[in-house]
Amino acid sequence: MVLISNTFIPHGARMGVIRENMFKKGNIPWNKGRKGVDWPQSRRDYMSQVMRGRGAGPRPHLWISGPDPELHYRRTQFTRRRAQANHRQEGWTLTVEQWNQLWPIHLWRQRGKAKHHMIMTRINPDLPWQWGNVVVKPRVGNMSRMKKWKRDRQNQNNSI
Repeated sequence: MVLISNTFIPHGARMGVIRENMFKKGNIPWNKGRKGVDWPQSRRDYMSQVMRGRGAGPRPHLWISGPDPELHYRRTQFTRRRAQANHRQEGWTLTVEQWNQLWPIHLWRQRGKAKHHMIMTRINPDLPWQWGNVVVKPRVGNMSRMKKWKRDRQNQNNSI
């Protein structure tokens, strides 16, 4: 409500719409008690049959990668890595085919966070994630290499 010269005016009246009688006793909305569309029972049965199996849960027949769960997971990881690179404003030009060439199945199963696990890293961190600048290698030694690169980069920025 708005106070204009010590008089309260309802919001609807201020907009040119009178809402006083909208929910007057005895007024029943047209859709009271109805659920969904008023279909005959035969149509309801048909739609139930059509929609069966379309609820929550995996639908591998719709996956781009096909029904294999491992290939589906690999494609999901590709899109996550690409999104993370975009979030960090790093260039990304790798395709799914190139990603699969970089990560053959035997290396894919060795991914992880331990020092002997495999990671994908850039050879030159200043360049984008592109074919020729990425390599799959063991995690050992990569963290110290990246720390050294960041320290050198900060020293260059401080000297300018």
